[in-house]
Amino acid sequence: MGSLIAATVLVVGMLCVMAARVAGPFGQDVRGKVLAEHRLDVRERLRLHRRSIYALGFVLLAGAVTGAIPRGLELVGIVGAFAVVLSLPAAYRLTDQGIGFNRVVFRTWAGFVGTDDRRDGLRLSGRPGQGDFAVVCLKPETRERIRRTADAQIGQAVVTGAAPWLAADAPAAQAGKTRAGGTARGATTTTGRGKYVSSRARHQAMSVGS
Repeated sequence: MGSLIAATVLVVGMLCVMAARVAGPFGQDVRGKVLAEHRLDVRERLRLHRRSIYALGFVLLAGAVTGAIPRGLELVGIVGAFAVVLSLPAAYRLTDQGIGFNRVVFRTWAGFVGTDDRRDGLRLSGRPGQGDFAVVCLKPETRERIRRTADAQIGQAVVTGAAPWLAADAPAAQAGKTRAGGTARGATTTTGRGKYVSSRARHQAMSVGS
């Protein structure tokens, strides 16, 4: 009886962790005017939850082999995982103040230094002392639209002084820490803190501000 309770708590707990990633009880509201929105389709939601699905699958497989998890509870785990993926929507919203995900998390543009490609989307590189922000986006055209918006807003944060630490690094970067071809449009300039700022973001931000 005790092992059944422990197995039930484990499986239900893992399902709750999956659900909390897109619909947590506590979160942050999206602030500012919405500039772009990306709603994840089923394939992208599977990609978003892949680690949780792998972990749950391993637990259910181990429980089936050892007999620690009854078949009924295995069915609950499988159906519950698909219910989380299929029924709970997920969306990224880019505003003039930052980027948010499902009212679970919101980060301001001043906390980023640029965008990088990932196999499953984009990574917004966080400034020193802050983490990166992953954006799951499998469609190339949508990925490019999100990249343009993010680059423009990150650059705008520098131009308007919302990220003064980044603007202060720019003279030092131009004084001798520029990559080859860094003066060309779209090149990348190294800041004094080992991060990179896309000059394309600066160019787009200047166009927005003018």
